[in-house]
Amino acid sequence: MPPDQTGKMAVSELLNTLHGELSASAKVLVDSNKDEFKVALQRRSDTDKKVPGAIVIVASEEDIVKTVCATPPSRINYTDSEATR
Repeated sequence: MPPDQTGKMAVSELLNTLHGELSASAKVLVDSNKDEFKVALQRRSDTDKKVPGAIVIVASEEDIVKTVCATPPSRINYTDSEATR
């Protein structure tokens, strides 16, 4: 399977895992054409120029734990952008 397809599958698996697990205030952005996605991407663009398959905007420490635990480190990269806000 091509690497691009593998990445899409990993993001899909992550989204399925997080669905219903995050707090009501958390957001998962997946449409790179929407303004909210673009704004969130700007906050992390200094650390990685690739457009991610999804951006998870956590609302609590519990959301952070659930997101990190659901993310296999060898398959999906994640960036803490809190320091750039």
